[in-house]
Amino acid sequence: MARTRIGEALVARGLITEEELAQALRWQVVVGVHLGTAVIELGFAEESDVGETLAEIQGVRYAARDRFEAIPAEALEAVPADVVRRKCVVPIALRPPYLHVAAIEAKNLAGLSVSTGYRIVPLVAPEYRIRMAMERYYGIPAPVRLVEVTGPRRSRRQGGGAFAPPAPAVTPARRPRRPATPSAGAGSAAEIEELSRRLSAVDDHARLGESILEFVAERASRCILFDASGENARPVQWRGIDPLPRSFPDSAVPVTAESVLGLAADEPCYRGPLPQEVGRAFYHAIGLDEPREILVVPIYGDERLEAVLYADAGPSGWIAGAPDVWNGLSESIELAMRMLAIKRRLRAEREQAHA
Repeated sequence: MARTRIGEALVARGLITEEELAQALRWQVVVGVHLGTAVIELGFAEESDVGETLAEIQGVRYAARDRFEAIPAEALEAVPADVVRRKCVVPIALRPPYLHVAAIEAKNLAGLSVSTGYRIVPLVAPEYRIRMAMERYYGIPAPVRLVEVTGPRRSRRQGGGAFAPPAPAVTPARRPRRPATPSAGAGSAAEIEELSRRLSAVDDHARLGESILEFVAERASRCILFDASGENARPVQWRGIDPLPRSFPDSAVPVTAESVLGLAADEPCYRGPLPQEVGRAFYHAIGLDEPREILVVPIYGDERLEAVLYADAGPSGWIAGAPDVWNGLSESIELAMRMLAIKRRLRAEREQAHA
């Protein structure tokens, strides 16, 4: 099946947009998944939408989620584990002389009738469902990135923290985006792709924050990761704050439209001059002098504002990097946050399955 065939079919059926397909294709390249899995992991379509589209393309029936809930032992025994691993298939029902088998792609079922002695009834299901069934019933480990995403695409309107305990939400009012100030240090597509790989490989929020700051510190003299919790945010990780103001580690600043940290509300990021009407209270609270240019990147996850990345180049400097670098950073962080959510859900599902 052509790489983009499932994507084109999902677009044709009105289940995803062309922009979402393009993002799913980029995600597929970064983490090496089937395109249908990328669409599900990114929350662009339901598992059933992808499964039914796969079935339509391949001309076979769709094996819905409930077909994998309690697979009879006699069906599982009909296909050896080495065959399951090699072909990425899962038997789901045995009604002699018929054996119902689900696969990621129907072509994987070729030759199975001869090896099992049954007439094969072919079905297809998304990669996630097949891999998790392989792990549950045969002990064949699923890749850590595969986890069910069944809800709608997440909203970027809610507040509450992942880098710290959750708290009531606050929604910053939208502020017109200010123009970015061009400066030196343009990045390449390869640079952003490598950053996406690095961020997506981390296993916890602390390491993600460190990786983000390592990247930003090469282009800005000061950078701070604020953990968003309710109406306020507190610094949790930073680079280039030397000497450290006495009040800095315990400072709390608002995440509202009237604050520096609210400048990127409803935007991937804000890079530009410091608006004086929002700056003074912020810098007084954290004990730093006001810079010439700033960068603010909101970080979302689990339908909430989790953190805010802040950076500047001091009172007289300019942040390095062309606009595509910072837009790429914002997208890479978003993908990494989804990856962490995927890994967290996968661990929970594994624990539940093995309980």
